[in-house]
Amino acid sequence: MAEFPIPAAAGGCPQDFFTYGTAAPASGEKKLKLFCMPPSTCSRRVLMTLFELGMAPGVDYALHLVHFGKGEQKSEEHLKRQPFGKVPVWGEEEWSIYESRAITRHIATRHAKPGSIQLMPSDPRLLAEVEQWISCENNNFYTAAMQMYFNEVLAKRKGLPVMEGATEAGAKTLKEGVLPVLDAALTGQSWLVGNTFSMADLGFAPYLQAVIDSGGQELIDGFPAVSAWSARLLARESWVAAVGVAVAGHL
Repeated sequence: MAEFPIPAAAGGCPQDFFTYGTAAPASGEKKLKLFCMPPSTCSRRVLMTLFELGMAPGVDYALHLVHFGKGEQKSEEHLKRQPFGKVPVWGEEEWSIYESRAITRHIATRHAKPGSIQLMPSDPRLLAEVEQWISCENNNFYTAAMQMYFNEVLAKRKGLPVMEGATEAGAKTLKEGVLPVLDAALTGQSWLVGNTFSMADLGFAPYLQAVIDSGGQELIDGFPAVSAWSARLLARESWVAAVGVAVAGHL
């Protein structure tokens, strides 16, 4: 395994370290572990959550990078953690959980420190609204955004066939579906629930970035409240730090 510091730009924690490989942590290593591929949207969602809670890699948890290029996600060891061969996986001692939305809910509930940001509200109605928007992102935003991202970014980067019309279809789905709903909800307020930043907003960050990276900034800008919200969201230090982890990891 190799280790090296994360630059200050990736979270301002020069004592943080990456750990390459998927080997089980040796005795004496940190009890909290994140197995991920930092450039992936799902990994960034978890990293952003951790940064929001003030939890730094190498300090509060061990960060294990899973190299897809080497097929580590399909290794026997990783499949014991994630039977579908994907990332991220969050581990706590002998227990682990996969699926990024489940991981972030757990982390925000279990590891929020006194006085830290409450990404999952304690008020039942506000919590229900947060859950509503998490479902909305998953069911109405994610697929179309990733359709655009695969066609415009991943396929070209990996030399895969581009699906004709897929980018336009994804943009049309967003424009006629969830974007008007988001715009109405955000008009007159900065954040989706209780006008306070929460998991309702955070979950959209990777996929707003995916749309923008796919050439969809104009699509986002067509909805003024969404455009302003997107700019606020992607300017948060936690998102900048999450993106920085991928840059520092050379992945």
